[in-house]
Amino acid sequence: LITKYYEDYGTNADKLAAYYYMGGTYRDMRNYPLAIIWYLKGIDAIKEEDCTRNDSIILANLYGQIADAYKKMRDYNTMMKYAEYSHNLKNKLGKRSIRSIHSMAGYYQFCGQNDSAYNYYVEVSKMIEERNEIRKYIFMLGEHLGFYVHNDYTTDADIC
Repeated sequence: LITKYYEDYGTNADKLAAYYYMGGTYRDMRNYPLAIIWYLKGIDAIKEEDCTRNDSIILANLYGQIADAYKKMRDYNTMMKYAEYSHNLKNKLGKRSIRSIHSMAGYYQFCGQNDSAYNYYVEVSKMIEERNEIRKYIFMLGEHLGFYVHNDYTTDADIC
């Protein structure tokens, strides 16, 4: 009902948010194809150049959610398309975070692009160390260590 209300009476930004949350509802139910349909409606609801900063962040997150849904469905080429768009938009907004960069490493790893994954893992490890947030992100560093050892980047394992 809320989404229908915003479709009929809301602004494009309202529709973007409503579609984002509807997609999230279906994602939480693990209905990834239907989640993607709602997320794509969100993309169609507003043009990037018409977005406020807040709308742009929602749009960037929406692209990231689409990437995650395609990852769950094992469509890695499509996943990368949306992941890169989300990452670039977050970068443009100055919203790249440890978690978003870590996600990019994982996306590249899923695609078998280990050199790109490696570069993102190194960046995340350095950011964690520079910010002195090792305890907060210890689980990530463990994942990075596994990646380095498994993919024969053992000379870099000391970063973790």
